[in-house]
Amino acid sequence: MPPSRRRSLRWLLGAAVLLALAGWVMLGAEPPPRPPPPAIALPKRMTPSEAERAETRRTWVPSAEPIDAGQAVATPARTAIDPVLALVPEQLERGAVVAEVNAIFNSELGPMLLDCLSAGDDRLLRRMADAGFDPLTHVDRVALFDDTVVMSGRLEALPLPPGAVTVDYGPNAKLIEPPAGRPQRGVMGLWRNQLLLIGKSADETKALIDRLERGEAPRRPAFDDSIAYGEVYGVLKPAVLGELFEGDPALRELLTATARGLTLHADVGHDLGLVGDVEANDPAKADELRRALGAFVSLARLDAQRRGKSREAELLDLAKVRGGDGRGFRIEAGIPHELMKSVLSGCIERGKARAARRAGLDGG
Repeated sequence: MPPSRRRSLRWLLGAAVLLALAGWVMLGAEPPPRPPPPAIALPKRMTPSEAERAETRRTWVPSAEPIDAGQAVATPARTAIDPVLALVPEQLERGAVVAEVNAIFNSELGPMLLDCLSAGDDRLLRRMADAGFDPLTHVDRVALFDDTVVMSGRLEALPLPPGAVTVDYGPNAKLIEPPAGRPQRGVMGLWRNQLLLIGKSADETKALIDRLERGEAPRRPAFDDSIAYGEVYGVLKPAVLGELFEGDPALRELLTATARGLTLHADVGHDLGLVGDVEANDPAKADELRRALGAFVSLARLDAQRRGKSREAELLDLAKVRGGDGRGFRIEAGIPHELMKSVLSGCIERGKARAARRAGLDGG
């Protein structure tokens, strides 16, 4: 929003507040009570069931490390860790996010979310189920680490792309090569029928398998299972966060200069609850960034109200920027269950309309 337009909006808002206050004083009336915001469960900490889930996933044991690079004596084997999180690199360019696909699609909102993504056309899912593979039960998680994709679950019956060729790669893995004539960057790897690995290139996919086979785990991964709670969790780097504010260059510059990253958690079991913890690399500017983000949300809400976008304004009204301890701060947001159902219903109807238009064009 241009600065001149923001100034005009602030003046108009101030005038409206003064007029409303004057009318209230003259009439001696009390302002109508504002209904309390709906209570939405936010993923602020790991639950006992999530802690148990994280513990059962620690099935991969890294190899022992030597005490010193020049010595052959090795320390005892390290504690078992989650094989998916073992692939999280030490350094990230854009971020790492894990989605608990099984939990999401089997939640209250799961069927509607699936219809939204598929536009009501479940033919692909039915074909996969007929082949003995049901993504709703056989897929556990999908993770994205920069340009690497990892899928976990019971993948022995995973259907291959038409024309794909499998090649054994070591004792526990195989490569799934694309049909002849297609670029090799599409090579996938399947490890122990538990993890599907997709790197940026065939060499990167092989490197992921090699790390698992050799027991190589990063010394300081970008995150571990201590933040593995909620149905979606992970970390986002400043470059990705800045892309959310391309329309506000000043805020984008402040964010990319001040934030070290954001740790994200989302729950979609009933409502949609989001919590993002922003870590600042410049504590002196952390509060400035917090205030700027709070102002951005407030102005966006007022702008939505002015344009008659009541649903957008309602969502923004539920977004809060909480104070921190100087090292960072917290962003909270949520969508109540009924509103989430309404949003998904609209998505499904739009998808069906697009599908109907495509069918009409194909038929013509």
